[in-house]
Order: sequence, then C-alpha cells, then structure tokens
Amino acid sequence: MFPIVRTRSMILLGAAVVVVGAAALGGALLFAGRSAEGSDLDDPDPQAVSEVAVCSDVKVHAWVTMNVGTVAEPDDKFVDYDIDATRHDHDPFGRTLAKGCNSAAGAFGSRMRFEVPGLDKGRPLYVTAPADRRHVLVLRLTRHPDGTVTSTEQTVAAR
Repeated sequence: MFPIVRTRSMILLGAAVVVVGAAALGGALLFAGRSAEGSDLDDPDPQAVSEVAVCSDVKVHAWVTMNVGTVAEPDDKFVDYDIDATRHDHDPFGRTLAKGCNSAAGAFGSRMRFEVPGLDKGRPLYVTAPADRRHVLVLRLTRHPDGTVTSTEQTVAAR
C-alpha cells in the first residue's frame, strides 16, 4: 500500500510554504515602509513640519511658513493663526491641554514669528523651528504681575 505521509512531497510543500511566507512578509514590510514614507525621524520631508511647543500665560499670534504643495512641487506659504494661553509651567508633552501646551508647526528650519502682547515693547519674537523631528523647541512665555512678558527657549528631544 501507499504510505500516508510522503516524505519528498512534504519537504517540497514545506519549502513552498516558507518561500511564499517570506515573500508575503517582505511585501508587507515594503508596503508598510512606503506608506509610512516621511515618518522616519531622519527624513526632512517637505510635507512634514517641525514643532514648537508654546507654553504661554498669554494668547499668542503666530506667523509660520508651511508647505501647502506636494513633494514634487513644493509651495511654501506664510500662514498665521492664534495660539491660546495654557500656562508657562505646563509640560510641553502633556496629553491634554489641561496638562500640556499648545503647539505651533512650521517647515523644518524655518523662521517663526510670534506676536506676544507685553513682550519687548510689542516687538515680535522670532525663533527658528527645529531642523528635524528629533527635536522640539519649547517656548515659554511668562506674564509677570507688572504686565510684562518674558520668554525662554529650550530645544529638547522629541518624545
């Protein structure tokens, strides 16, 4: 009679399963890598933005450079928006606004302009956005009892 398990057939079947599984895994990793393109911390993707955490006692108006185009055809625009006050002593990486800070986003290495009432006789504050996603610039704006505002900047590692 014929044996139930054929050794040569099973070896070929096992080899085929291993080859197909390896090809499927390689394809999945390649697809995941392409879909996450630009999310690597070393890649200065023009579509991505650097982050400035704004921990402020006062409302701030920000002017930042953003790329509203595509990777093939970048289109940098100067956009502005308001940033609400949180508190100067909050954690820049807090999970909620009750514990964290607001953030401003702009193109990597771009110059950002902040208009802060009470700071330096109304002159705008200029900062340079980090050049990669490995860093976050923490901007702390503290309002004092006499109405003046002071600023401190610190570049920290991103979390």
